[in-house]
Amino acid sequence: MPVWGDEAQEEKLNKFLRSHRILQVEKQFIADGSNSQWCFCVEYLEGGEPIKRSSRKQAKVDYREVLSLEAFARFARYREIRKALAVSEGIPPYVIFTDKEIAAMAEVKELTVSSIRSIKGIGEKKIAKYATHFIVVNTDETKK
Repeated sequence: MPVWGDEAQEEKLNKFLRSHRILQVEKQFIADGSNSQWCFCVEYLEGGEPIKRSSRKQAKVDYREVLSLEAFARFARYREIRKALAVSEGIPPYVIFTDKEIAAMAEVKELTVSSIRSIKGIGEKKIAKYATHFIVVNTDETKK
């Protein structure tokens, strides 16, 4: 495929790729001045249906509407803790706990290891690594 100016061939290749189940694509640039080209080697399944990719995104939840005022206050505080932990570890916050997990934690008035363990999606590794950060805050707030 020429590097410059042949959109029709590019569209033809894209149409082919969209209509077949592609296993692997290798590309190589052939430098030859104004005759430079891209060469593609496409491995595909004959008669295979293309893989359908879901383009639907999950709707964002407004936790102010879902949680009570008291639970939302805990939710906001837990998010601050999660963000600080994520920054200190150099990872995205959702790796520590998702908003859904944080909201489930916020709905519990007295947070314990046992109550965190009962939340879907939170496993033993996350509990061992992060639970105490949230339990201590919860305990401090109940003393007020």
